[in-house]
Amino acid sequence: MAELDEIINEITYHKPKTVVETVTDFLRKSIIAGNLKPGKKINSKEIIDQLGISVIPFREAVRTLENEGLIFSRPGRGSWVADISRKDLEATFEMREMMEIFAVNLIQKHVKTGLNIREELNSMALDENTEKTGSEFCANFHKNLIRLANNEKLLYLYNTLSNNIRRYQSLSSAIRDELSVNGELHLPILKPLISGDYKKAKREIKAHLEGLKKEIAERIDFSR
Repeated sequence: MAELDEIINEITYHKPKTVVETVTDFLRKSIIAGNLKPGKKINSKEIIDQLGISVIPFREAVRTLENEGLIFSRPGRGSWVADISRKDLEATFEMREMMEIFAVNLIQKHVKTGLNIREELNSMALDENTEKTGSEFCANFHKNLIRLANNEKLLYLYNTLSNNIRRYQSLSSAIRDELSVNGELHLPILKPLISGDYKKAKREIKAHLEGLKKEIAERIDFSR
């Protein structure tokens, strides 16, 4: 309830986010957290009444989340939370691997052209040596890796994909906020990046993502 009250407060008092952005964030968080269940129809009237908004910002928020793959709509029938499946999980991680490997290629290119990113990589490595908690830490590491590629379109596509990844992680309980994250989880990726062994960094990314995908798949009941 506290989160809903906060959303309503943002809408009522016109804080920096627009109404559409606030509603989009609310729906996105509800889907990722599993409060809006996969495959279930979205009760638009209930949400509109809860948030005290008109139908227009709700529809715009739904369109945004359709583009992110979290919602699908049928003309004249309504909107549903996108379902989950092994096939979708596989496709999502295939895309994630492609993007992160491409990011390493771009990082290698930037280093060759004289851009100094080793300081940022070293900072990420130091951060890995501290005890962290939760899925946000893992998500931030991978987003920072993409950010170092210095390609805005890649970062945009990755951010869109990452919302679906976070949903699978949340539904599987593979990474919970209350669980400690091993401080050395990403060092096998970072160390070869810092030393310039980009082939090894790519191998480590593949192994890391394969392990995470396997863990998620083992914890989700796809037969429901």
